Amino acid sequence: MSPTSQAFSLLRTARQTNCLPAARRQKENWRLWVAALGAWVVLAASPTASTARPAPPGKKLIEYGWDVPTPAQMREELATMEKRPFDGLIFRLNGGHNAFVTKPLEPARFAEDERILLRLPFTRFTDNFVLIWGSPPAGFDWFDETQWRAIEANAKLLVGIAQAGRVRGICFDPEPYDFSLWDYVRAYHAMRQRARGLVPPELREKYERQVQAGQALYVDPNFALRQPKTEQYLSYRMMPEERARWFEHNTYWALYTTDEYVWCYSERMNWWKDQTPPGLEAAIVSARQKIAEGKPLGFDLEPLIEAAGKR
Repeated sequence: MSPTSQAFSLLRTARQTNCLPAARRQKENWRLWVAALGAWVVLAASPTASTARPAPPGKKLIEYGWDVPTPAQMREELATMEKRPFDGLIFRLNGGHNAFVTKPLEPARFAEDERILLRLPFTRFTDNFVLIWGSPPAGFDWFDETQWRAIEANAKLLVGIAQAGRVRGICFDPEPYDFSLWDYVRAYHAMRQRARGLVPPELREKYERQVQAGQALYVDPNFALRQPKTEQYLSYRMMPEERARWFEHNTYWALYTTDEYVWCYSERMNWWKDQTPPGLEAAIVSARQKIAEGKPLGFDLEPLIEAAGKR
């Protein structure tokens, strides 16, 4: 899912299984899910990552992309992974991650995930999120109570297993592949204003405390990695140092303007296999240091963009 085309959600209350809609009268189940979904937040040769200072409190950078790891991968590589300039990552459970399949997931498939998560020695990565897809199958029916009961059970199972890893919350990824269930319009206003009307009055204060807007970074278009037709992107006509400069600009302003979290998304690269474009990590480190020290970005991006556009 690219941040340019879909919404991104971080729900910070997954540490309590009762954060999910409770089963009420059968006819109200689907309405509760609509309200809950509306409440999820819509949400790029280097210095060593150990030199990267974390952003000040309330400014966190989270990694998520096609390189999303499983607990088993984190068990083997966590020490190396935590050298990257992030405050946390998004991981997926090996037993499954799509809550919107319409049959119950099998708890036994997650036993190994839970055993590993209980023993993972996180140090630098303090803000980790478990991936939960919201990708319904073709023919999904909003008003089928049997489907909603399965989805509710699946979501509770995924969140419950992830709690073994002391996660900060869930990453709700609602990109559809078989059936377009969602509509993304004016996300920030919808979250901050319109969605409040879907929340019961007694929960609105809690909603205000827990719901935030995050920013998204997308590595691929900035570093000439986006497919297909890479040549249609401006970064294709840039030098490597210019691409890095552009991404430093994006990272700085994403951290500057976000409520708390910035999501760094990528596809055709891999942080954990050391497959990153030149200058990417250095750009992130530089932007984070400037934010942490209260310094301005220090350069104007417009001349760079204008020059590349003329090539």
